[in-house]
Amino acid sequence: MSVFSGVRSTAFTLGLRERYWREHVRNLLRGIDPNGPPTLLLDPIAAHQFVTRGGFTRKAALIDWLHDNALMPAGEYWDYQLVQNYIYPRATFGEEPWATKLRAAPDEPIPMFRREDIHVVVVGGETNGYWRIMGCNYQKTVSVEDWR
Repeated sequence: MSVFSGVRSTAFTLGLRERYWREHVRNLLRGIDPNGPPTLLLDPIAAHQFVTRGGFTRKAALIDWLHDNALMPAGEYWDYQLVQNYIYPRATFGEEPWATKLRAAPDEPIPMFRREDIHVVVVGGETNGYWRIMGCNYQKTVSVEDWR
């Protein structure tokens, strides 16, 4: 079982459309506050669509695509209040990757999230193809078997 905290945003959609799925997913990513990285919760039906329509045969490849497509102009990124509160101080102390983002021109597209903070989880039993995106923070995974 994996535990996530700080769920500040969530949206869901049915399936992955054949023609404009990339644009739809980018829109969902832009709807998340940059302080809360995305976690995709995929029914196995939706996960299969990411494989067949997107060509993502590995979870890491999907995470790479999400990272590379969750972009925002630097000026807009740094104007978010939660980014000002929690990320800006780290950037001013030289902590990467935020220090590099802080040096970007205001109109330069920058990644909204660190790759290692993006997660994809397959859940459910193939009963319907809905899937959800949440802005949240991964905490840890524990074995349910250890509880028995």
